[in-house]
Amino acid sequence: MSIKKILLFVLLLLAAYIGVYITVFGIKGYLMYWGTERDLNIMNPGELQRNLNVKGSVETTLGELGRDHITNSVFGIPVGKNTLRYYFLIPLGYEEDIKEQKYAVLAADRPEDVELLKSLDKSLPAPLDPNAPRFEFSGIVMDITPTIRTNMYNKLWEIYDTEFNIYTHKNVNGNLIPYTIYVKSGEERGNLTAIIVGGAVTLASLTAFIILAVATYKKKHRYY
Repeated sequence: MSIKKILLFVLLLLAAYIGVYITVFGIKGYLMYWGTERDLNIMNPGELQRNLNVKGSVETTLGELGRDHITNSVFGIPVGKNTLRYYFLIPLGYEEDIKEQKYAVLAADRPEDVELLKSLDKSLPAPLDPNAPRFEFSGIVMDITPTIRTNMYNKLWEIYDTEFNIYTHKNVNGNLIPYTIYVKSGEERGNLTAIIVGGAVTLASLTAFIILAVATYKKKHRYY
């Protein structure tokens, strides 16, 4: 067998591997982002958990907790544009006794979503108002990052510490729910494209590999 033909076999197998990887990546993303959505506004805060799909509305944000740049990548290679994601502290519902109030983090990257969330900023949780402007969304719950969790502590201490003390702070562990709700931006639909493209690449590569293997076998054994 010639070196060129061996290289062709290797390239076809590599293409099939890449196709399988893209397909599996797309399937995982599709299953994660397109599960049944729970209504955040009627859920008990303790029910939040990783990879849970939620929908709901927010009419109060309590400040920005940070921002970061995000870029999709395949095999470590950046794909698509760089996006700036913002993190906001949000109250989960409203409790008259502020000591019982629970909080989580909401992250968004579409500029129009970010601007609306900024416009809902208040200094303290407020009673729910059916006539108030609100941000409606679908999202997925993920673990909070260490940096955002630290910023969450700092923001809650601003709310709960009546007298700032550099050495001691109120214990707010019982008030925070350690999850970030990532607002779906529509980019998640690329998972379906990944499944289609990955499947097509895999099928085409394996078909070409089989045809080439059969042709090589027949030629070697003089079937024609």
